[in-house]
Amino acid sequence: MAHARDGTVDWGDLARNMGASLLEARHLDEAATLLTVAAVIDPRNAQVENNLAIALLHKGDLGRAAEHARRSVALDPRDAPAHNTLGQVLFRRAEYGAALDEFSTAVGLDPDLLPALNNLAAAQEELGRTAEACASWARYGRARGGVAEARAAERIQALGCVREAEGPGAR
Repeated sequence: MAHARDGTVDWGDLARNMGASLLEARHLDEAATLLTVAAVIDPRNAQVENNLAIALLHKGDLGRAAEHARRSVALDPRDAPAHNTLGQVLFRRAEYGAALDEFSTAVGLDPDLLPALNNLAAAQEELGRTAEACASWARYGRARGGVAEARAAERIQALGCVREAEGPGAR
């Protein structure tokens, strides 16, 4: 912290990077504190807003998480992870239709963002859109493999639409 005081390190950069590291390590209280400082110092940083939303989401502060997730999306509307985070907050608030819209946007912006594809399938399932959910679960399983493939297969079987999810020419 001494370097931040003497000007050799930008305090906003330090708070942002330390906050992101603490978030990754699941030290949510400390992460939220530093990311809040970073957001005050650099209020136009979409990544800081998204990371703060994630920390607050994991802490269960859904109101503030939604505020920061919306701010992140507003600052960078083409950032797929920001839309995914907003979708996660909305899903936890049982706003499934709005969550579905955000997950769809995230997957549309980045078709390889697998957490968003997983969340999209879950939202479709929650809304009773079985055929769409099965197709999304199948896509998720094919893209991810391993444990995710097994999870996708389990969801597809539970939904009873193996044929729709496998598509033409399936084994």
